[in-house]
Amino acid sequence: MSKTFPQIAAVISALAAALLFVSPLRAQGERAGPLAPPPDHTVRRIGTRPAEAPPPIPSEDIIKRFSQKEEEYRVARAAFTYRKTIRVQEFGEDGKPAGEYQITVEPMKKLWTSHTPLSAS
Repeated sequence: MSKTFPQIAAVISALAAALLFVSPLRAQGERAGPLAPPPDHTVRRIGTRPAEAPPPIPSEDIIKRFSQKEEEYRVARAAFTYRKTIRVQEFGEDGKPAGEYQITVEPMKKLWTSHTPLSAS
């Protein structure tokens, strides 16, 4: 008696399904028993109070150095600049640019704006 391909495929699928269903059932049958308690551990708490040791340099020197850095930062910030340009383009029904609006801003400087209408073609 010869078996056709669909019959062989059906037998193989039935065996695969049986194996898939048997494995979980077998795993459920094995009970591990009670779990062992976790090992003891030590907790070392860190306090919220700072160490009582005095700083390595006097407080006046710390304030002086901090204020010098603030002055250096203020001078550097005055020399730093950037430019931000925002451009909005309008497209016509044909998908080509029909107009443009552009604004350029530099902090601490003046504001430039430009409106450029494109020729309708």
